Amino acid sequence: MNKLVIGSLFALLVVASCSGTSGGLSQPRDYVTFWALNTKIDVNIAISQANLTAIQTYGQEKHGQYNDYYFPATIRFQINDATYVFEEAGIRQKGNIFSRGPFLNDNAILENPFHFRLSFDQTYDEEFYRPLNLLKSWQPEDPAYQARKDRRLFGMKSLEFKWNRSDDPSLVNQVYASSLFKTHGVIAPYSTLATLSLQTENQGHDVGIYTINEAIDDIFIARHFQPANANGDLYKALYPNELILSQMASLNSLTNDYAFLSAMVGVENTEEFYHPTYDLKTNRRTSQHEQLMTLVKTLSTLNRLPTPAERLNTLNRIVDVDHFLMYAAVSYLTGNPDDMRNNKNNTYIYFDSITNKAYFIPYDLDWSLGLTWESDLTESLYKKSPFSTRNSFNQTIQNPLYWYTILTDQQTVAIRYPMVGNYRQTYGDLVMTIHQEESFSISAYQNIFTTKSKLYRNYSSTLPSNSQFVHMNLFATHYTELLVTIANSL
Repeated sequence: MNKLVIGSLFALLVVASCSGTSGGLSQPRDYVTFWALNTKIDVNIAISQANLTAIQTYGQEKHGQYNDYYFPATIRFQINDATYVFEEAGIRQKGNIFSRGPFLNDNAILENPFHFRLSFDQTYDEEFYRPLNLLKSWQPEDPAYQARKDRRLFGMKSLEFKWNRSDDPSLVNQVYASSLFKTHGVIAPYSTLATLSLQTENQGHDVGIYTINEAIDDIFIARHFQPANANGDLYKALYPNELILSQMASLNSLTNDYAFLSAMVGVENTEEFYHPTYDLKTNRRTSQHEQLMTLVKTLSTLNRLPTPAERLNTLNRIVDVDHFLMYAAVSYLTGNPDDMRNNKNNTYIYFDSITNKAYFIPYDLDWSLGLTWESDLTESLYKKSPFSTRNSFNQTIQNPLYWYTILTDQQTVAIRYPMVGNYRQTYGDLVMTIHQEESFSISAYQNIFTTKSKLYRNYSSTLPSNSQFVHMNLFATHYTELLVTIANSL
């Protein structure tokens, strides 16, 4: 068995830069293997009891003051027949307001799984760590410091781990949904499965089968764009992500120009309890949010341009419309109630640093493919037309980008944002075509379900973590019902 140990003073191998065209860049072999369908991954966390407790103490509140600080642990990856060990990797709790909370009992024994983010390049040199006796004394010019900052797993500096809190009976919803986006050229993160075990000085657990999601960051962007195009602004956009100028900015009467409201656009700072709806993830010290402002201002005023040709050309200057239409089509087919269209949520927006065009990136796809937080919502999604103007909560969609491209009605919002070009037909054709493809089929889903269940069928968790491959009935129902809905709509 091959074993690679990466200690606190050593960096993992440096992965060469990718080459190729946007959306089709070549990737390192080990990276591809990590995310491959038939790769088996087992992850072990060895952590001190004090650090495990600290993860709960500082991470259980969604908007806690110190919830983005990581705590050191030794992480062991068993990837097929190879072992990779990271000493002092960083772990912190993650998730929304409903998925955080205590996971230790009164005796500090692990009794529930928890979502977490894993980081390989943590240096623990912030003052926060001093009273916890975790402060590192190294300086940025130290080789050891640089080695730690450069440490990666197959080029990745971070991974996200989620247990099956949504109680997906197939365990593979997120894996399949992510693959469907990627198969159709939509920029989207990889997902896979792994077993997770955890041990401290006085306890050990087989925690469960987790979903590992690729982190969306500057490294992720560099995997999908040519180097010159990969230096743009990346935003994590949460509720209410609607791209509405009047909601996001105010007009300065003296300059007659708009400025973003601080509550809507900025750089998140948890210590100051600042959590903007559009959180800038790259260019944090230099960006003036010009491309995002251009996007929302143009969407607000596109209807004022005098000719259809001008409206069409202008929209194509600010958005990669082909990518958006594919994103919208696959999003519809996955039936995600928590995305930009249905719940104004869970979207990354990236602006190409050469063309300045916007790309929309889906993430957090566990609620999808027939799985939602309530049965009425599930039924309403697979019975909803691809052209429905209503969101998950039966409210009229307000996002102007959807109205300009695929939505129309007699409502006021449709009059304000009249359709541009023939994108509605293009979108409808995409929905119909993809639904008839092998990639979106019960057999394709069955292949992922069967492959993953064979890899992990002998696993047994010691915690209640919904780690069984029970059935794929939810997807089968979703798929079958969609067939009827689409046939009646297109």
